Amino acid sequence: MNIVSKSAVLGLIAALFSLPAKADNIYRPYVGMSYAYTAATAHNFHPHNNSVLFNLGSTYNPYFSTELFYQYSGKDELSSQGKTKNTSFNAYGLDVVSYLPWKGIAPLATMGIGEYGIKNKLYQGHHSDKGLGYRFGAGLQYNFANGFATRLTARYIKTDKLKNYNHLSEYLVSVFYTF
Repeated sequence: MNIVSKSAVLGLIAALFSLPAKADNIYRPYVGMSYAYTAATAHNFHPHNNSVLFNLGSTYNPYFSTELFYQYSGKDELSSQGKTKNTSFNAYGLDVVSYLPWKGIAPLATMGIGEYGIKNKLYQGHHSDKGLGYRFGAGLQYNFANGFATRLTARYIKTDKLKNYNHLSEYLVSVFYTF
C-alpha cells in the first residue's frame, strides 16, 4: 500500500475509535404542513401566490434533518389595462435543514433543490414551463409539545430554465409532528 492509502486507513480507524460511547445520532421521521406566501419576480408582472406544502422528513441528530416536500399554489389573478391574467405553480424536491438545538426556540437554515412547474394564462394565451429552483432559507423552530413543533421560515429561490421567471421569495408558517 502506498502512503496515501495507509494514511486514509489510519484516519478511518482513528475516527471510528474517537466516536463517543453514547452516540447522539437518532433517526426520527416527521410529517409537516405549511402555509406559504410566495412573491415572484417575473418579466412584466409580479405574481403573489398562496400555497400549501406537505413535508415528509427525517431527523438524524439534534443538528440535521432532510425533508421531501410537495407544494401546490392557488391561482393569482392579475389585472392590467382591463385584461386579466393568472398564474399558479407546483413544486417538489428535497431540502436539508440544519438546527442550533437551543431549548425553546431554535434557529435553523435550509438549503435544497426542487422542480417547479408554472402555469400562466396571459393575454396572448396559455403558457406552461418547468425548471429547477435552488432554495436557501432561514428561520426559527419552536418545539412546544412532545413531538409537535412550529416553524417560521423565509426562503429565497433562484430559478433556472423557467421562461420569464428570475426568482421567488417565500414566507412559511409550518406545523410538524415527529414520531
